[in-house]
Amino acid sequence: MDPLEKILMPDAFHGTLPDGTEITVPVRISPRCKRLILRSVGDGFEVVIPPRCPISTANTFFQEHLNWIARTITKRKTFLQQHPPKPEIIPQELFLAFTGERFPILYEPAEVCWTGVRLEENTLIVSGRVETYKQCTDALRQWLIRYAEKTLLPHALNIAENHNFSGLTKLRTGLQKCTWGTCSRKGVVTLNAALLFFTKPLTEYVILHEFCHLTELNHSARFWAKLESVYPGAKEARESLKQAALLLPCWIFPK
Repeated sequence: MDPLEKILMPDAFHGTLPDGTEITVPVRISPRCKRLILRSVGDGFEVVIPPRCPISTANTFFQEHLNWIARTITKRKTFLQQHPPKPEIIPQELFLAFTGERFPILYEPAEVCWTGVRLEENTLIVSGRVETYKQCTDALRQWLIRYAEKTLLPHALNIAENHNFSGLTKLRTGLQKCTWGTCSRKGVVTLNAALLFFTKPLTEYVILHEFCHLTELNHSARFWAKLESVYPGAKEARESLKQAALLLPCWIFPK
């Protein structure tokens, strides 16, 4: 991409869906991307652009896929009608399908300036400033990240060893809104702590997906063949992941 064109690359593309609805989709330039990609991310979309891709080419690609966006939105609406989201109620229980653990949650108000979470005898204790939904769920998200470091990351390291993956330099976790996992050119793999809410097979699909990127930093046919060799049925798991994501507790990724 020409340096000037990179500066001029818009933050988002705008289009009109077949029903006349205006839509704005954010744009992201990815050094490891080999082709233009339009992704469904959460309840939105994202255009991923490789380096040296002209603005006009990227915008044409986006406009040509407006019908796909419309179909995806329709599928989401249908699914949500069948599985309506839960209202914003302070959670009373936390079930982690990955570990099979179910934690009741107790709230202990205290005259302090912080909100914290601790695990005592298989019960999550949220203490401190617990007056609002945001205070409680912010603290629970931070605990989830810490718990993923203790449970998810060791499991991922075992997978790396069992499959003889090389090139992994660092493994970490967070609560990214847009991705279930990432792999950098330097071998840094980041896994989303929300994977703890998914079944172990589905979580392992994401882990293996990212580890395959250690040698294939793309989504080429060669990448999918490699992933399929270590996780048969990978593309089916990818579709299952999209549906499972819609059933996550609403407090995991706040609006």
